[in-house]
Amino acid sequence: MWIKIEDALPTFLEQVLCWDTQMIYIAYRPVEIEYNEHWTICDQSCSCNGCTGAITHWMPLPDKPVS
Repeated sequence: MWIKIEDALPTFLEQVLCWDTQMIYIAYRPVEIEYNEHWTICDQSCSCNGCTGAITHWMPLPDKPVS
């Protein structure tokens, strides 16, 4: 379930799914502050490729599949 950033923020450095009104990203908050302005977006290898302040919603990553 999506969580509005005004209602709660993920834990500092926790990777989560994020929505910025146009796309879904895997991202995390690299700075331990309570503002929405600092999110780092990761690519598939999780090397950072950008930052955004436009995140409006987030949700925890789903569990890994069971073999």
